[in-house]
Amino acid sequence: MALGSKIKMVLWILLLAVIGTGLGLWWALPGMVEKQLPFYAGEAGIGSLSLEVRNISLFRADIGSVVIGDPAAPAATIASVQADYSPWDLIHKKVKSIKIAGVQVYAQFDGEAVSLRGLELPASESQAESAPPALPETLPAEIGAISLDSASVNLDWDGKAYRLALAADLVTRGAGVFDCNVKVFPRGQEVACKAAINLPARNIKVRLASEVLDAGRFGDLIHRFSGVLVQGGVKLDAQGGWKEAELTPVSGSAAFTQGQILSGPIKIVSTQEKPLTLKASFRKNQADLALENIHISLPVNVEIPALQTTVLLKDGGLTASGEFDYKVRALPDLPFSMETPAQAKVEFTAARSSNGELAFSIKNAPPKKDITLIHEAAIAFVAQPEWKVHGETDDKGALVVDFFASLPVINVETGVAQATIPGLACTGKVVLAPGKEPVVNAVTEFKDARVWGISPKFQASGIQGKMPFTYPSQTDRGSLSIRAISVAGKRLGSASMTLERKDMFLSLAGNHPDLLIPGLNIEFGGNAGLDDNGEFQLNSHFGVDGHQISGLDMKRFADGLKGYTFDGLLTVKGFASFNRGKLETGMEASLSGGKIQAPEYQMEMNGISLSLNMEDLVAVRSAPRQVFSFDSVKAGSIQMNKGRVEFIVESPQSFFVERSSFSWCKGRVYSPAIHLQAGVSDYELLLFCDRLDFVELLKQLGAPSANGSGSLNGIVPVRITDGNFRFDRGHLYSTPGDGGALKIKGGDDFMNGISSGTPQAGQIALARLALEDYQYEWAKLEINSEGENLMLKLQLDGKPSGPLPLVPDPKTGNFQKVDNPEKGAVFQGIKLNLNIKLPLDLILKYGIKLKDYF
Repeated sequence: MALGSKIKMVLWILLLAVIGTGLGLWWALPGMVEKQLPFYAGEAGIGSLSLEVRNISLFRADIGSVVIGDPAAPAATIASVQADYSPWDLIHKKVKSIKIAGVQVYAQFDGEAVSLRGLELPASESQAESAPPALPETLPAEIGAISLDSASVNLDWDGKAYRLALAADLVTRGAGVFDCNVKVFPRGQEVACKAAINLPARNIKVRLASEVLDAGRFGDLIHRFSGVLVQGGVKLDAQGGWKEAELTPVSGSAAFTQGQILSGPIKIVSTQEKPLTLKASFRKNQADLALENIHISLPVNVEIPALQTTVLLKDGGLTASGEFDYKVRALPDLPFSMETPAQAKVEFTAARSSNGELAFSIKNAPPKKDITLIHEAAIAFVAQPEWKVHGETDDKGALVVDFFASLPVINVETGVAQATIPGLACTGKVVLAPGKEPVVNAVTEFKDARVWGISPKFQASGIQGKMPFTYPSQTDRGSLSIRAISVAGKRLGSASMTLERKDMFLSLAGNHPDLLIPGLNIEFGGNAGLDDNGEFQLNSHFGVDGHQISGLDMKRFADGLKGYTFDGLLTVKGFASFNRGKLETGMEASLSGGKIQAPEYQMEMNGISLSLNMEDLVAVRSAPRQVFSFDSVKAGSIQMNKGRVEFIVESPQSFFVERSSFSWCKGRVYSPAIHLQAGVSDYELLLFCDRLDFVELLKQLGAPSANGSGSLNGIVPVRITDGNFRFDRGHLYSTPGDGGALKIKGGDDFMNGISSGTPQAGQIALARLALEDYQYEWAKLEINSEGENLMLKLQLDGKPSGPLPLVPDPKTGNFQKVDNPEKGAVFQGIKLNLNIKLPLDLILKYGIKLKDYF
């Protein structure tokens, strides 16, 4: 056989052998791979692995149904893994592409660590024992592209399932140079991460970014981790990298827009214009953090433009320092508004050594600008608070914290009173020992406070208080005292009380023995603390339980009341409370069986009664229709009975008399409403007189011998100027067609007061004789004031009951008196016009100047 033919036959045999071998490998290789891969997986620590090699050839491999772990509850499954290559690529350790799809990873979290379901991975070396990882310059094989599709991580956390979908691709740009894109889809939203990998240069550059994410979709997860409720949008942006074996500087931000964060009583809000933003940068051994646009709306309204801090790692320890400015604009639960905020710059430092010792300090630096607080008519100027805190670990491992806080000056002004507290300070210490309850020792105190008023003029000075607070003790006792209390320059005495804390409630009890009213003791008490909802509440009370006042010298109140005494039964019940952000005050006072006497001035008032219900002590406002009444009042010859005044206290500057009335001269006198206001010294009121007994009126005006009948009606205007009473053309008339009789003997003040100004002096004698027994058909009495005198103009139309001992002189026309009345003249009608001047002070005999007290 020729040599050429032999060579061809050998080649055909070799070709058939290769084809046969290839067919054999094509048939046997999948089985071999299915058997060998689990073996190598076991060597890597993966105890259970099953898969199906669906296709493998010289140019492609297709593996499916990859199950890691127990098939009934796998740790991970992969639906498909496809690799594209060529024999030439394999020889040169290259793969064109790898496509992975349908990856499901099952993990579980027990509260401490995350693990794959049913799979125990071999323990890795600790960070302390292993060297920092370094990037390799090359990979064992060169892969043109890798893609991951339809992948998800499924987490079981105490029976609740969470799922995170993701996709990724990696593209080779050159020898050891790759671009990697990873997208995760938390709760259906996209977060993209891009990485540029350069192995020859041993660096990685990473950029993470997102559009605005709906934080509400993660509400359940965030709440589970931190107990915080979140609503709003979050936009993420971060960048960093890896160089050699170290992280390159990393920086990033998270902006929270148009939403709110709720944690217990704390509410933080964020707006589109000023989003709450966290900015951070990290480089070797240093972290710089900034939290911007912090706006806390509850429980207080606080704005912090930026909180900045720097953290340094050194010698196994840590130090931190930073600062921030704050403004407190509102205290929602308190009954006042803040016109100017509380504000300050805060500086803080902290250090933790390698052996765990801790030290920190924080203090504020407030501006010299008072806080202005307003509640209705009250305004307070409070110096900016000053405070500082310092803590450090002692030799026993306990953290000891010392603190100090003060309000240097507090000034309060209302329409009627002012108060000042030179300084309110709190100092204390807290000890936090491992495994023990905290120990707290603190004391709050103030001295030399003062409260004073203008109208009425009063003062409470030398006010001081001290209240300790200790924990774990459940009780503490403190004190509060007032050195001197005075009203209108009269010293009332002092007051003292004890304070007692039980748990988180503070109770007080005390008394004030009044020096002006002997035996009067005002008792007061109350409590303050936090209710079951953590809200501050205060309840207090004060009162006088039926104190009988007997023979009280009223000169104690004013020198002008010399000679006056007072008797009566006084009862007072008052309260002040603050609950759910609302301040309420009130008082009910009553006086019964009252009597005022001044024998020297022939003045006496009996049956005095007062019923007063004050609805608001801060605004000084009463309920409508408060009542003051008396049974009788006598001043000189003036006698009044059954007086009643209904009034309202509208404010410290306003007193409204709704109506008033009293019995006088067997008739009734009424007065309509009148408004009394501070700063007004001139008032006019009308007295409507109904059926006043004419004779009784004359008796009280200086004609005690008067007798007869008849009644008068009319209006008497009264003007009160600077406390002086003046009558302004008051008119009283008899009822038309209803006359009467008068009998007035001479010698009375009334008769002696008939003025010479009465027309024709001779007629004065006629008038006096006629009034001794006079029948009138019509009467009019005009009342006016003239200086300190009361001017009466009496007009009568009638006639004497019989002849008068007077006859006319034929020469002069004047009347002459005769001894025998029967020889006198008989008058068919006489109109009398009499002007009478009476001293008002002598009539009333009240003995005091009303203008000093009105």
